[in-house]
Amino acid sequence: MELSIVGNQLTGYLNGEEKLSATDNSPLAPGKVGVRAYTANFEVDNLYVEAR
Repeated sequence: MELSIVGNQLTGYLNGEEKLSATDNSPLAPGKVGVRAYTANFEVDNLYVEAR
C-alpha cells in the first residue's frame, strides 16, 4: 500500500495500482508528518518524506 500526498492531491495505490484519488480543499500545514491508526495495530515500513 502506498499513499502519496502532493499539495492538495491525495493518491492511494495497492500493489502499484492506483485505487484512490482525492483532492483536499484544506491541505495540512507544511513541515509535519504523522502516522496513526484508529482502533487498530499496524506497522510502517519504508516511510519516505520528500520536500518539494
